[in-house]
Amino acid sequence: MKAQIMYNNDTIIKVKNCLCSDGKRRTVNVTGKTRKFFTPARVRVKGRSVSGFIAAFSWRDDAEFYEYFHRKNGYALKVQHND
Repeated sequence: MKAQIMYNNDTIIKVKNCLCSDGKRRTVNVTGKTRKFFTPARVRVKGRSVSGFIAAFSWRDDAEFYEYFHRKNGYALKVQHND
């Protein structure tokens, strides 16, 4: 499934079904000024708000969310490996 981008006039306000770095798709809310590649955003993971940015790749026609590891709750999307 591809991401669905929700607009208000020409401004992105929300991205549904956005791919997160842990491999799951979630709804992402835009928190800042929309730019072509780098758009500040926030996603909810297990009741925690995780800040990051949305990267939209025109060649893939999809959007991905990348978290800021240095911010509060930046670890929430970390994938756990049981080796």
